[in-house]
Amino acid sequence: MSLLGLSNEVIDLILESCDKSSIKAIRLVDKRLHKLGNRHLIQELQLHYNRESLDILYALSTSKQDIAKGIQAIWLQIDRLEEFKTFDRWDEKRQREYDEHDFLLEDWKDYLRAHDVAVNSRIAMPAIRRDRLVPAPGTVRKRDILPQLAKDYLYLCYAKYCQLVEQQRELDRSHELRERLAAFFRVLSKLSGIWITFGGGVRKCSTFRSATFREGLVFPNSDWTGDYDEMVRAASQILLGALDARIKPDTLVFGGLNYRFLTQTKQTMTDIANVLQHVEHLQWEVGDTFVPRPWDHEGSEPEDDEDDESRHIHQAGFAEMHAIFDTGRFADFLSSAEKLRTLVISLPDIPDTRLAHVDLASLVGSNRFPVLDSFSIRNVMIAPDALTNFLLRHKETLTQLRMCDLHTFRIPNPNTTTTWQGWFREMSGKLPNLRTVTLRGTFDEPGSPMYIFGWTMGKYIGTSLSRAVETYLIHGGAEVPLPSREASRDAFSQLRVQERRDRAGQAIVPEIKPLGWSFNWEDWYC
Repeated sequence: MSLLGLSNEVIDLILESCDKSSIKAIRLVDKRLHKLGNRHLIQELQLHYNRESLDILYALSTSKQDIAKGIQAIWLQIDRLEEFKTFDRWDEKRQREYDEHDFLLEDWKDYLRAHDVAVNSRIAMPAIRRDRLVPAPGTVRKRDILPQLAKDYLYLCYAKYCQLVEQQRELDRSHELRERLAAFFRVLSKLSGIWITFGGGVRKCSTFRSATFREGLVFPNSDWTGDYDEMVRAASQILLGALDARIKPDTLVFGGLNYRFLTQTKQTMTDIANVLQHVEHLQWEVGDTFVPRPWDHEGSEPEDDEDDESRHIHQAGFAEMHAIFDTGRFADFLSSAEKLRTLVISLPDIPDTRLAHVDLASLVGSNRFPVLDSFSIRNVMIAPDALTNFLLRHKETLTQLRMCDLHTFRIPNPNTTTTWQGWFREMSGKLPNLRTVTLRGTFDEPGSPMYIFGWTMGKYIGTSLSRAVETYLIHGGAEVPLPSREASRDAFSQLRVQERRDRAGQAIVPEIKPLGWSFNWEDWYC
């Protein structure tokens, strides 16, 4: 039977099982199939915090072609842009951020063609290789090759950058993001996931591919986190837009969103809780307000001082973090997520080893999630009994456990299990449905050798020690595997392999990904 003889409902079901190339072919048959096929071409929408993205939302929500009908996930990258009052300040930052104008030249080639500019091809064009400046043998230094002519292009880029900054300020002062998203969400019938990310490696992946940001040479390696409150407000606007549209996403991911999100007004948090009650998969890589940024040192790097770790911390921001978490705000936030099947929590790194991490007990409280299947935790302080109690509350449902960089209290409590060896022994075989355990990073404890489990959380298979302890936790055994010189050498040999990643693999690689995300270490960290 020809597709033309089938109903729209049946064709929709067929298109749902087709790949994009097949959908494009089907669209060519006739006008009706073209319209139906459009609904299934876009499954994931990636947006930024700028005017162009709002225009895209408006176009999709008002389109008569139903282009947005098939969208299943929306990924909003809410980066803040640092304001530069002068071209020279902006250009100085640009030169610090890039490896000598990396993707400036990719767009500059088009600029030269468009303006029919005469270029000394003997010097300039041979230098443009793979979007980098590559000096020919015997010529001037790399930084001197770029002709003065590129200055004109840079002034255009700076003007575009200033325009993007002003757009963000306008959005900060309005509810337009919430309104546009609400209208957009109302036309979606299949939306299941909302990603809200900020800064870090995700920014490098997404911003680098944005034509609008490239025009302004927005720095993909830059973590501009000065506008903490504005960033939190933007994230809230997204969720409030979902509430206005009465959609029920089952996946919610926060990347780099800081803990001030939990301090909003009671009404705002109540509204967000109404969205969270439908979420089955929640992941939050928590951002911070206490790590100094490069501009805190007035454009110069501070001298290395291994004995002064405190210079890596804004004490007020650090105290703010503990005040928010220690009073149970995060546990209250989680309490409305009764349908959670996946919970991933990654807290900020703390450069000063003398300062305490957030306690797991204050994160999860007494919450019990009836269908929790997967739990991942990173960079928290553990009272082993508190971790035991949380896991045992979910022993009937928990099948996956991932833990990275955990710390025990500096002052041991004689009434609790205070060593990781004792905790592993106590938990061995206690979770009957556990199928997968992943241990990474360091598990330290006062007065005892730390467990070193390696440094990555992706497809990396771990070390001999991590594999042994993981197996022990699932199946039990006669003795707890112990740290050894060989195990430490195994872990550190893997670290040497990862040196070019600057130990960035300590972080938990997100297990909840946008549909179109193909994770690549080169894109993320290099």
